[in-house]
Parts: sequence; C-alpha cells; structure tokens
Amino acid sequence: MAAREVRRVLIVEDDAILRSAVARTLRSESRVIEQVSTCAAALEALEQRAFDLLLLDVRLPDGSGLQIAEIAAAKIPSPLIVVFSGEASGEEGFKLAQLGVLCFLSKPFSIDDLISAIHLAQVARIKIEPLVRPYVGNADLYAVQENVRHAMVEQALALTNGNRTAAARLLRVTRQAIQKFVRGGT
Repeated sequence: MAAREVRRVLIVEDDAILRSAVARTLRSESRVIEQVSTCAAALEALEQRAFDLLLLDVRLPDGSGLQIAEIAAAKIPSPLIVVFSGEASGEEGFKLAQLGVLCFLSKPFSIDDLISAIHLAQVARIKIEPLVRPYVGNADLYAVQENVRHAMVEQALALTNGNRTAAARLLRVTRQAIQKFVRGGT
C-alpha cells in the first residue's frame, strides 16, 4: 500500500527543545513545518490551514491535546495524527484511538521511534470493525454503509483537491463511481 503524502505538518508540543528537534528531523524542501506550544495556538492553526500530519502532545499548558485531536479528526481532509505523551491516561488513549489516532509514542522516545510511527500512520490500514460495531442495533446497515461511503469519498476528494480521477484511484473504484456519488447517487 502506498504511503499517504505528508507536505504540511503541525507540531504541538510545549517543550521547546523537543518541538525544535522534531521539526529539524522532519524538515525537507517539500515540507512546511509549523510549530506551536499551546492548545489555543494549535486550534487557531487548524482553523486557518489544512495539515497532512499532526504531531500532538496530550498535556499542554492550557488544556488537553484531546480537544485538538477531536477538531483535527473532524476536518476534511483530516490529518494523520500521531500522539506522544509521558502522562496520558488509559481513558485518554482510548478516546484518541476512537478519533482515529494511529500511533501513540510514550515519552521519552527516539527520533527513530518517531519516524517509524509517522511511516506507520502513513501506510496504516485502519480496522473498521471496532468503529462500526456500536451501530448494530442503533442504525440500519444501509445507513451505516452510506455514511462510510460518504466520508471516504469526501476525504479522497479533499486529499486530491477535487480531482475525481485521483480520488477514484485512492478508493480503488472507477471515476464513474465518483461522478455518480458527486451527482447525488449512491
């Protein structure tokens, strides 16, 4: 499976030394790295710009990274999210997983661990079963299928800047299937 491209990165970490080291590690000619140290600054950045990757500390001076992850996960396209923390609780870890956080690193971590986690997030195949199980008995199968289809097509179109051919390639369907969906068919 091809790795999802990462061009714009937001690093949310209150430790200036760690934040700077992560930024230096990820810096390249084709990447834009933005660094912030607070929840407020992260939420402002997410409101103003789209990011491909969010590297997020859970404990921040003005709040929890959980709030940032919730907002990032709701964006279209949603960024890949990698979380690191030295203090996250099991409950927070569970909530982060429900939001689609693909990798969690415990502090302290090595740069190799970080690079591996980012790569894993880029190529991860999400297990959808745990996400849809709560709908059994609460929604009919066709409604859940339609919601999943809608979310996947929206994300693919957002990731490809509206290019229907590229979106079809990402979803491994025909361009005609994307066209039909865009026109309102299912």
